[in-house]
Amino acid sequence: VIFGDFLRCAPRFKGGAFLCTPVGGGADMAQAAQLTIMCSGPEEAYHRALPLFKSLSKAQHYLGEGYGARAMKLAHNMMIAVNMQMFAETLAFCEKAGVDPNTAMDIISESALNNFYLTFKMPEIRDRSFQLTSMPIRMLAKDLRLAAGCMDQLKVTATVTALVKQMLDSLNAQGYGDKDPSWLVLQMEKMAGLDPAEMK
Repeated sequence: VIFGDFLRCAPRFKGGAFLCTPVGGGADMAQAAQLTIMCSGPEEAYHRALPLFKSLSKAQHYLGEGYGARAMKLAHNMMIAVNMQMFAETLAFCEKAGVDPNTAMDIISESALNNFYLTFKMPEIRDRSFQLTSMPIRMLAKDLRLAAGCMDQLKVTATVTALVKQMLDSLNAQGYGDKDPSWLVLQMEKMAGLDPAEMK
């Protein structure tokens, strides 16, 4: 059961409690204590742990005693994957229509469609380095599988998540599971009949 009551199965120690505490942010943000902490579990335990959380992060959120932290982390990674897939499709479309990809990225970055994640990823897409600066494709695909399973269990439609998972699974099957999700840009260029090596 994906959303089973693992809190009941967690080891119980005298005076101890179990907190589910995923984080948002990469290694650089962790080193700079700029993570976002999402926490579920006993509220009293959360407040006891809060001084530690504050020393590690810029923001801390208590999401109740249930499954909120796990759901929020999966939702966060769903947004990363869908965002990059949409950007990859947009860039391939613009390139195919004859728009210089750097100009397309300039326009996107100047518009209301830009966001922190795209701002973070655009430099390596521009220089075609596609550095692994976030979780690899295989891990993101795994989280989308978990998210789709949870949404199915909760009877929430997961149409877009399921489609993007297929794209990530395709890259993983091609041997690119350890690459950055920005490789979706290369995938969409290939599918559009473009030569990714020439798109700089």
